[in-house]
Amino acid sequence: MIVIEKVPQPSVELRSFPCKAQRIMRMSRVVSDLARAESFYRDGLGFRTVTRGQIDAEMLTAFELGDASAQEVVLRLGDES
Repeated sequence: MIVIEKVPQPSVELRSFPCKAQRIMRMSRVVSDLARAESFYRDGLGFRTVTRGQIDAEMLTAFELGDASAQEVVLRLGDES
């Protein structure tokens, strides 16, 4: 999921794309090896780990995953908080 935040637009007009995204707020990936993916993004691309843990049951239910279990890791790139 990509969330586009409304920010002031540059003076240059982009003719081929009606939506002018300024930043990606959050992006999700589903992976089979979370530790390996975290290592790739952290060590290979320069992200930093913010949090990691279990995905709560309510979120799993919302995605119709029933009584499954899942882990998540939140990574951040740059100095933004």
